[in-house]
Amino acid sequence: MAWRHIHTPTPMAKELGLCDKQLVKVKLGTVRALIFENVLIRVRDDFSWELHIDTDEANAAMVKTGDIAELILEPTKITANI
Repeated sequence: MAWRHIHTPTPMAKELGLCDKQLVKVKLGTVRALIFENVLIRVRDDFSWELHIDTDEANAAMVKTGDIAELILEPTKITANI
């Protein structure tokens, strides 16, 4: 099974501050809305902006080709021992 991922053209990755192999969250606002975590960003010059998930994940969210997904970009978290 392929890992869920987003094909990202290089110019768009630069514009959004994304880098290859970065993990992000994606919200699907379908009837069975959910948020996928650990979605891999793949950057390449010849890619088109496109989310790829496997059939079981798509079925669970009732997603179909052409539905819109929302990329969730979170600020960098800094942790420290207390």
